Amino acid sequence: MLRSSAFGAIARSARAFSTTPARAYDVARVTLVGTLVRDPEIKSSKNGKDYLAYTVATQQFPPPPVGEDGTRPQGRTNWHRVLCFVPSMHERLLNLTKGTRVFVEASLDVREPVADAEPGSFDAQRHVMLRHDFLRVIGLPRQNKGEDAE
Repeated sequence: MLRSSAFGAIARSARAFSTTPARAYDVARVTLVGTLVRDPEIKSSKNGKDYLAYTVATQQFPPPPVGEDGTRPQGRTNWHRVLCFVPSMHERLLNLTKGTRVFVEASLDVREPVADAEPGSFDAQRHVMLRHDFLRVIGLPRQNKGEDAE
C-alpha cells in the first residue's frame, strides 16, 4: 500500500514539471534533422486536393566504425518524403530551397495493403507516410562559389 501511494505521488509530481498535457492516446511521431534534397513542390491527389511534398536526406548515426585502413566509411543516406496537407502552410514551405538544413516533426501513418488488390499494384503495397507537423530551418543552403553575392 505504501509503495503504490509513493509511486502515485512520484507520478503526479513528474506531471507537475511537464509543459505538455497528459495524452490519453498513443502517438507515432518522427523527428528528422537533415537537408532538403530538392525544392518543395505542390502535387494533386487522386481526389483533386492539393498537397505539398518535400524530401529530407539524413545520414546514418552513429557513423560506421573505422576500417582496417584507418579511415571511416561514409554513413548511409536515408531519404524521407514528407507530405503537408495544410494549405495555409504551403506558401511558407514553398519558400524553402534545395540544400536547406531543417528540423522536421512529422506524424507516421502506415497504410496496409488492400486485401483484394491486384498483386504488384500500388494498392497491394504497404505504404509508410510522413505527415508534416512542424519544420524549423536550422541552416541555409551553401552559396556556390561561382554565384555573385548581392
